[in-house]
Amino acid sequence: MITAIFFTTTLLTTIGYGNLCLSQLLSNVLHLLCPVRVPLILITVADIAIFVRKIIWLYSMYTQAKSD
Repeated sequence: MITAIFFTTTLLTTIGYGNLCLSQLLSNVLHLLCPVRVPLILITVADIAIFVRKIIWLYSMYTQAKSD
């Protein structure tokens, strides 16, 4: 576990000591897919925020119409 945290920290901070490297094919492939996941997560979070904003707007319209 400590080795994984150390590898991730050196990867994300771009220190790149080079004393840890990926050795299996699957880990190399998953490591190459990391830059693709970040924009997808950001797009998903933005879509969820838009959806929640629309729900809040609909609820405010509902409560306003109900009070009239």
